[in-house]
Amino acid sequence: MLLFLDIGGGELLLIILVGMLLFGTDKLPGIIRGIAKGTDYIKKASEEVREQITRETGLDDAINDVKETVSKTANDISEGFDPDFKNADVSKDVPVHPENTDPQSQQDTQPAADGSNKRHQ
Repeated sequence: MLLFLDIGGGELLLIILVGMLLFGTDKLPGIIRGIAKGTDYIKKASEEVREQITRETGLDDAINDVKETVSKTANDISEGFDPDFKNADVSKDVPVHPENTDPQSQQDTQPAADGSNKRHQ
Protein backbone atom coordinates (compact mmCIF):
# COMPACT_ATOMS: atom_id res chain seq x y z
CA MET A 1 0.00 0.00 0.00
CA LEU A 2 2.53 2.64 1.09
CA LEU A 3 5.55 0.74 -0.18
CA PHE A 4 7.24 3.79 -1.69
CA LEU A 5 7.32 5.37 1.78
CA ASP A 6 8.90 2.19 3.21
CA ILE A 7 6.36 1.91 6.01
CA GLY A 8 5.97 -1.46 7.69
CA GLY A 9 2.83 -2.95 9.20
CA GLY A 10 3.67 -2.01 12.78
CA GLU A 11 4.48 1.56 11.81
CA LEU A 12 1.22 1.84 9.86
CA LEU A 13 -0.73 0.55 12.85
CA LEU A 14 0.94 3.12 15.10
CA ILE A 15 0.09 5.92 12.65
CA ILE A 16 -3.56 4.79 12.56
CA LEU A 17 -3.76 4.67 16.36
CA VAL A 18 -2.26 8.16 16.69
CA GLY A 19 -4.67 9.39 14.01
CA MET A 20 -7.61 7.91 15.89
CA LEU A 21 -6.50 9.65 19.07
CA LEU A 22 -5.94 13.02 17.37
CA PHE A 23 -8.90 13.17 14.98
CA GLY A 24 -11.39 10.65 16.33
CA THR A 25 -12.84 7.61 14.60
CA ASP A 26 -15.50 9.55 12.72
CA LYS A 27 -13.08 11.86 10.83
CA LEU A 28 -10.26 9.34 10.26
CA PRO A 29 -11.69 7.61 7.12
CA GLY A 30 -12.06 10.96 5.35
CA ILE A 31 -8.51 11.94 6.28
CA ILE A 32 -7.15 8.61 5.02
CA ARG A 33 -9.03 9.05 1.72
CA GLY A 34 -7.54 12.53 1.36
CA ILE A 35 -4.03 11.22 2.02
CA ALA A 36 -4.55 8.40 -0.49
CA LYS A 37 -5.72 10.87 -3.16
CA GLY A 38 -2.74 13.10 -2.43
CA THR A 39 -0.21 10.28 -2.75
CA ASP A 40 -1.89 9.10 -5.96
CA TYR A 41 -1.65 12.63 -7.37
CA ILE A 42 2.04 12.84 -6.43
CA LYS A 43 2.80 9.47 -8.07
CA LYS A 44 1.04 10.48 -11.30
CA ALA A 45 2.79 13.86 -11.37
CA SER A 46 6.23 12.31 -10.82
CA GLU A 47 5.56 9.76 -13.59
CA GLU A 48 4.56 12.56 -15.98
CA VAL A 49 7.72 14.51 -15.12
CA ARG A 50 9.87 11.42 -15.70
CA GLU A 51 8.24 10.77 -19.08
CA GLN A 52 8.62 14.40 -20.12
CA ILE A 53 12.31 14.46 -19.19
CA THR A 54 12.85 11.21 -21.07
CA ARG A 55 11.15 12.59 -24.19
CA GLU A 56 12.93 15.95 -24.10
CA THR A 57 16.40 14.53 -23.56
CA GLY A 58 15.96 11.93 -26.30
CA LEU A 59 16.57 9.03 -23.97
CA ASP A 60 13.78 7.05 -25.65
CA ASP A 61 15.74 7.00 -28.89
CA ALA A 62 18.98 6.11 -27.11
CA ILE A 63 17.32 3.29 -25.17
CA ASN A 64 15.71 1.91 -28.33
CA ASP A 65 19.07 2.09 -30.16
CA VAL A 66 20.79 0.16 -27.37
CA LYS A 67 18.03 -2.47 -27.32
CA GLU A 68 18.27 -2.86 -31.10
CA THR A 69 22.07 -3.18 -30.98
CA VAL A 70 21.91 -5.80 -28.23
CA SER A 71 19.28 -7.75 -30.14
CA LYS A 72 21.32 -7.69 -33.36
CA THR A 73 24.47 -8.74 -31.51
CA ALA A 74 22.66 -11.63 -29.83
CA ASN A 75 21.30 -12.78 -33.19
CA ASP A 76 24.76 -12.53 -34.80
CA ILE A 77 26.29 -14.57 -32.00
CA SER A 78 23.63 -17.26 -32.17
CA GLU A 79 23.95 -17.46 -35.97
CA GLY A 80 27.72 -17.85 -35.63
CA PHE A 81 27.39 -21.18 -33.82
CA ASP A 82 27.41 -24.40 -35.79
CA PRO A 83 23.81 -25.73 -35.86
CA ASP A 84 25.09 -29.29 -35.49
CA PHE A 85 26.93 -28.26 -32.33
CA LYS A 86 23.83 -26.63 -30.83
CA ASN A 87 21.81 -29.81 -31.34
CA ALA A 88 24.58 -32.27 -30.45
CA ASP A 89 24.28 -34.53 -27.43
CA VAL A 90 27.61 -34.11 -25.66
CA SER A 91 26.57 -36.03 -22.56
CA LYS A 92 27.77 -39.31 -24.10
CA ASP A 93 31.29 -37.87 -24.47
CA VAL A 94 31.61 -37.01 -20.77
CA PRO A 95 32.81 -39.91 -18.61
CA VAL A 96 30.56 -40.86 -15.72
CA HIS A 97 33.53 -41.37 -13.36
CA PRO A 98 36.34 -39.04 -14.45
CA GLU A 99 39.92 -40.01 -13.69
CA ASN A 100 41.58 -38.50 -10.66
CA THR A 101 43.64 -35.56 -11.87
CA ASP A 102 44.97 -34.46 -8.47
CA PRO A 103 48.82 -34.72 -8.71
CA GLN A 104 49.21 -35.21 -4.94
CA SER A 105 46.97 -38.27 -4.82
CA GLN A 106 48.67 -39.77 -7.91
CA GLN A 107 52.10 -39.32 -6.34
CA ASP A 108 51.01 -41.13 -3.18
CA THR A 109 49.83 -44.18 -5.12
CA GLN A 110 52.98 -44.69 -7.25
CA PRO A 111 55.44 -47.41 -6.13
CA ALA A 112 58.87 -46.42 -4.84
CA ALA A 113 61.68 -46.10 -7.40
CA ASP A 114 63.75 -48.92 -5.81
CA GLY A 115 61.02 -51.46 -6.51
CA SER A 116 59.93 -51.88 -2.91
CA ASN A 117 56.27 -51.72 -1.92
CA LYS A 118 56.82 -48.53 0.11
CA ARG A 119 54.82 -45.55 -1.12
CA HIS A 120 56.11 -41.99 -1.48
CA GLN A 121 55.27 -39.85 1.51
